[in-house]
Amino acid sequence: MEQETPSAAFARAVRAVGQVARRRGLSVPVFRSPPGLPGVDRTLRRAASGAVIVAVRLGDRPVASVHADVVDGVLAANGLGGADADRFRRAAWRALDGAPATRPRVPSPVEEVADPSAPGDGDRLDDARVA
Repeated sequence: MEQETPSAAFARAVRAVGQVARRRGLSVPVFRSPPGLPGVDRTLRRAASGAVIVAVRLGDRPVASVHADVVDGVLAANGLGGADADRFRRAAWRALDGAPATRPRVPSPVEEVADPSAPGDGDRLDDARVA
């Protein structure tokens, strides 16, 4: 079994966490690696255009630390704190663990249930912005 490279794992994490963020109406920062400052694990920069760039060091770090930097980068970029941050963090970690990011909603008996085979908007999987 071939092991995933750190870059591929990072890109996968950014996509998973980014999807959770977009579902919640949050902006997804641009993620890149490595940070421009030597000796740091993560940097966050706000460009004049308003874009937020999060740079994460991948080498010689546990995957969980890189994942935490991705989650925290989205939180910082959106200025989330308190209960909102806790809810996002739980959903993001569920997505990183491969579990559904949201619980399936059960329609009430009076709601019309859509035909699952009918075309619809659905969730779109956008590519994560990894530089």
